[in-house]
Amino acid sequence: GDANDYLPLAGTVTIAAGATTAEIVVFVQNDLLVEPAETVIVTLAAVTDGDPDITIDDLNGTATLSIGDDDAATVSVAKVADGTEAATPAPGKFRVTQTQASAVDTVLSYTVSGTATAGDGNDFTPLSGTVTVAAGSLTADIDVAVLDDDLVEGTETVSVTLTAITSVSPDVSINTAGRTATLDVLDDDAASVSLARVN
Repeated sequence: GDANDYLPLAGTVTIAAGATTAEIVVFVQNDLLVEPAETVIVTLAAVTDGDPDITIDDLNGTATLSIGDDDAATVSVAKVADGTEAATPAPGKFRVTQTQASAVDTVLSYTVSGTATAGDGNDFTPLSGTVTVAAGSLTADIDVAVLDDDLVEGTETVSVTLTAITSVSPDVSINTAGRTATLDVLDDDAASVSLARVN
């Protein structure tokens, strides 16, 4: 269909009188999606008109052609928002961006580093290590759920590095220059010190 892989086929083909062949032309469309090679399969179903002595060869009544794809895309990650430790913490956010949509999900693995500590009672909830840019989409977010640990501390960091594409997503690669992003985890705690005589 229009804006898809190829124009619809008529469903019939005529071998002219006196000829031995006829072509079924497949008009391929450029759909601007990154996708694997796809196939079009044609099966001769019936002889609807002509000499009754002409039959379909059961062993050669089906043929397959492949539609290759010339589209490609890269993915990168960037910081969207810093996080803040507070009585009502403000979450941080990373965004993974793909330069061109894919016909299949792009699943990426990533590592987490930085000076902030993940886990209960620490700075943020552990991250899963994978993120999926859904088929047809260009972005996916990694939310960093910040925790309030009641410690007076300086600004800490959370870094995400894209390491691999783990799904079958051909012609999608990681942009080396944009594979790592860092956000800050800010702290709202404060303290004062005083001196008093004990005895």
